[in-house]
Amino acid sequence: MFLLCAIFGLKAFANDVIVLKDNTRIDAKIEEVSSSAIKYRMVSNLDGPVFVQETDQIAVIIYDNGTVKTYNNADSKPASAKQASTASAATAANSKAEEPAAEDPANDKKIKFNPTPSDKFVVGLTVGYVSKSVKETDGVETEKGSFLLGRHGKTTPVMRFGLTINPTFKYGIGIRTGVFMEYGREKGKISGYNITAHDINVSLPVQLSYRYELIKNLSFMIYTGPVFDFGAYAFTQADGSSNKSKNLYSVDGYKGFNALWGIGAGVQWSRLRLDVGGEFGMSKKNKESDYYATWNKPFYITLTCML
Repeated sequence: MFLLCAIFGLKAFANDVIVLKDNTRIDAKIEEVSSSAIKYRMVSNLDGPVFVQETDQIAVIIYDNGTVKTYNNADSKPASAKQASTASAATAANSKAEEPAAEDPANDKKIKFNPTPSDKFVVGLTVGYVSKSVKETDGVETEKGSFLLGRHGKTTPVMRFGLTINPTFKYGIGIRTGVFMEYGREKGKISGYNITAHDINVSLPVQLSYRYELIKNLSFMIYTGPVFDFGAYAFTQADGSSNKSKNLYSVDGYKGFNALWGIGAGVQWSRLRLDVGGEFGMSKKNKESDYYATWNKPFYITLTCML
């Protein structure tokens, strides 16, 4: 309430200033303006009488909003230097509180659209969920199944954790990379046996990113580019048995390297970042004359804490 009173109080003291040709200054509240005369009340007595002043005796009027009106009559001498100085001083006194700060001309030359984000975060700890699948085709039909056990229409759940590295350069353009360890586990029945399959994989994205800082601490980003997977260890084991298969990545035709193309988007608030996207296999696995399969990650969601 005090602040509102102060603001309106300052506004109330703003007034019009009339400077006559003889350098007389009149602090007034102008009521009416015509081509030949103006009508005004004195600021010191706003409820008092209305005065009339002919315009041929006026040099300058400075209104309370800072507007300056100069009178140059043909039969009168132009305003003197002293009058101009008085008008300038009055203008400055009346408009100081309301006049916005002048813009730095140098700033107009800078590109203001999507400058480099205000924070300097580059590296973050990441954890999230990935779905992993296989897409098989014989040139006529395409079938999708889970990555580990090939269950029709299913995906293998995978946990992802590691480091996200995403430096941002000028105008929001950057590089998204990092190192992620992925662990997948899936259970299913094969030939009457309950089988549990495990998979350990290392993922390395190398992608181009674009980040836009909407407001301070709030950014949106998109990215796309290749992702390289390196299968480390995968095996199956029947429930209740201590025996497990040998590393599936050592089997011919089941090599662990996989190249994918990824696309994703994210939002970052301060240090926390949420990403969603997908990665789709480009390298053909188990390729035969009329049959091949690709390994995909049709969906992932991760949470990163920037350091």
